[in-house]
Order: sequence, then C-alpha cells, then structure tokens
Amino acid sequence: MVSLKRFFVLIIFCITPCVFAYQHELAVCAIFQNESRFLKEWLEFYKLVGVQHFYLYDNNSTDNYREILYPYIKAGEVDLIPWPYSNKHCSAQLSSYNHCLSKVRGKVKWLAFLDLDEFLFAVQHDNLRDFLKGYEKFGAVCANWVMFGTSDVDEVPQDRLMIEVLTKRAQQINKHVKSIVQPDKLAVFKAHSAIAYFDDYFQVTPDKEPFWGPFSPSLFVDKLRINHYWPRDKKWLYEIKIPRAEDLKTNLMVSDDDCWYLSRQVAHSLTPTQWTIAITDFMNAEKDLTIERFVLPLRKAMGLDDQKNDVISKTREKGCR
Repeated sequence: MVSLKRFFVLIIFCITPCVFAYQHELAVCAIFQNESRFLKEWLEFYKLVGVQHFYLYDNNSTDNYREILYPYIKAGEVDLIPWPYSNKHCSAQLSSYNHCLSKVRGKVKWLAFLDLDEFLFAVQHDNLRDFLKGYEKFGAVCANWVMFGTSDVDEVPQDRLMIEVLTKRAQQINKHVKSIVQPDKLAVFKAHSAIAYFDDYFQVTPDKEPFWGPFSPSLFVDKLRINHYWPRDKKWLYEIKIPRAEDLKTNLMVSDDDCWYLSRQVAHSLTPTQWTIAITDFMNAEKDLTIERFVLPLRKAMGLDDQKNDVISKTREKGCR
C-alpha cells in the first residue's frame, strides 16, 4: 500500500511541471498593415534572438502578407488574427494588445509588444530568453528606442537585409520605451507600457530601476535596445509612411532632443522633400553597427547568398547609397 502511494506521488511530481509549464517562454505581439516587404526579415530576426511564437494582428492589409506568413502559420509559429478596426488614436493597436494579453495568460511567460519596424535585442546576449532570466521577479522590463533613418537609401535591394543597409541613426537616444511583460503579472497595457499590474509588480529599466509610464527616467541601451527603423528606406517613407500618417492624422516623427514629434500643424505643412531633409538631418546623423553581429546568421536564415559578403563589407565601408 505504501509503495502504491509512493508510486502515485511520484507520478504527480513528474507530470506537474508539464501541466503548469508555459507553452512559450517568449512570444511577440504585433499589429501590422501592408508590411510584407520587410515581414520575413522581421520574423527571422526574432526567431534568431529567441522568440518562439508570434501573435500577429492584421489591420486591413492588402498586400501579399498571407503568402509570407503561410509557412510560419503551418509550422505553428504564428497565430494570425484579423483585426479590421480603425487605428485612429492607436485604438486598434491598444485593443489588439489587450486582446493578446488576455489570450496568452497562462500560456506565455514573456510577451514583447512591438511594431514591425522595431528590432529588439540584448546587447550582451545572443538570446533574449537568456537575458530575461535576470528579470523574472519584475512585471516587465523596458527598452529604449534608437532611431534609425533612411541612411540615404532609395530602396533596400532584394538581396540585402534592411538591418545591414540602414546603418545611420540619430545622435539622441529616445526616452520612449517598449515593453517585454509577464502576462500573468499584468492587468492592462497601453501602446508602450503597462498601466496596471497585479499585486505589487512593476516595470523596470534594463538596470532594474523601477519607473512608471512610457518614458524611461534615464537612457539605457548598453544591455537592451530597440533599433527603430521608423522611415525604413526612402521608398517606404514616401509611399507608405507619410500617406499612412496623413490618413490617420497622427503626429509625424522627427527629433528635437527629448521630443520626437513635430506638432500636427507643422507636420501637415511639410512637403515630402522637406520631410526627407528633416529625416536626414535628425535620423541619419551617425553610423551604428551594434546589430551587425546578427547579419550573417540572419542572411543564412533568409536564404541569401553569403558569397556576396565581401562585396557587402566593401559597400558598407563606403556607405550605401
């Protein structure tokens, strides 16, 4: 009888971790619209840095995003959710984020809320999951933006990665943050940070400094950072970014020390040529190759011809035009 009891205790002990284990240690939630040109690179980059699953909300896309996503959906790596709501005042973004938050509680340990022009990585770790092991007692850890411009590139070539071609950034580091949260510890999320946590949990900087809201108290990019390719190349800026911003009547982003937005009145008075000058002045100020260590493995994951690496290196030294 005693042996039988010990047998059942052993069985319960063995299966309990499996019953309560998370399905994914790290996942990403994002809402997108007509992002197919850069979608595969974004997905493969995050797989490379340790993301195991993606919850992607389609906001009325009309491009070939389904063709790009099909193999990832088939492999069980992507959940695609139609989200056909207006995004004025970021309403579709906010609702999708909180829908995802409620969807993944108990299933995902860490969830990063990101846009498809944002490339989040740990500076001193190759894998984000390794980095996050030091933050498990917190509700969220937040990363600052490093804003990248067009690097004077008209269009990223098809045989090149965006992150290897767009290498010029603004001098200022942006105090805006994006968050990697633990859904089981978070009640309500906004566009950049949580507004309510369960119990006594809170968000911290990469240096474990507690703070509240979407702006960090100091600038932290030596441990965790987001390369934010806001305008991407000039083709994207002219054909997608500016028309989208004007259609939604949102503020258009440039830079002014601590403030990264022009007023709506000023923004709407600018021509595309003036926009290009503004982007060049502020976001193409200096070269930054911090993300470069991911280029070769990402090219391999993308199936690009690595025999061109010598040519690429020489081109990068001269500056890609």
